[in-house]
Amino acid sequence: MRISVCTWNVWGHEAAWQNRLPRLRDALGLMLPDVLLLQEVVQEQLEELDTFLLNRGLTRVVGGTEEGWMSESAIYYSLALFQSVHSFGLEDLKMVGDYHKNRGLFWARLQTRDGLHVFVSTAHLPWVGSQEEVSTGINLRVAPCHLINSHLQRLVKIEEDALVVFGGDLNEDFHPPRILAGAGNPMGLTELFQALDCVPPTTHPVRPSSLQEESRPERTIDWLFYRARASGRPLCAMAKSTRGGHPPASDHLPVIGVFDIN
Repeated sequence: MRISVCTWNVWGHEAAWQNRLPRLRDALGLMLPDVLLLQEVVQEQLEELDTFLLNRGLTRVVGGTEEGWMSESAIYYSLALFQSVHSFGLEDLKMVGDYHKNRGLFWARLQTRDGLHVFVSTAHLPWVGSQEEVSTGINLRVAPCHLINSHLQRLVKIEEDALVVFGGDLNEDFHPPRILAGAGNPMGLTELFQALDCVPPTTHPVRPSSLQEESRPERTIDWLFYRARASGRPLCAMAKSTRGGHPPASDHLPVIGVFDIN
């Protein structure tokens, strides 16, 4: 069985989001991943994307009562590949500051039509320039990454979950990969580009973009990690660019991975 997974920060209400919506739809319509993990998504975008994606065979995990399911992150999945949502949840990552109050580890266990379980999850970690980090000088992504490991250890069922994927906007290229996929991590996650012997691509900022984003250096801050059964393996991965146009769909590029499982 082949499964494609995409993670994408879609930039919320920023930079005239309604003008960006056609390009967002165009990109999603081309990719049509089996699992779509979104960050920085807001209710108005979800209302637009729900109809667009459902017409193309993807539906959204309808989360619990937590506000974050409508104002932070979303998980979509293919109706052709998955027959049901076995379980789902939102775990607290104890991020500092009111701006991050609705963020957390969003997860769902999906069941394929052949009965396999695929565990998918996403998070959006604090920006390095957040007010809280600038004022304290404390890295605000280290503690949430350790909590992600703890939550996944508790939630993942090693014998039942044929594939485990975590992806998101981690806003950094050092500590999150080190903690989530470092040697000795009992969760056993692997960073996707490392597994494929590829240099991680730049994912932010998309150019041309707003003047504020254009002033930032190129960075890899959007990541995919996985754990598969012994017979599973990643096949390929990329950060999808487009042929240009303004405004861009987002200031981030989507990261896509394809996996074989059985």
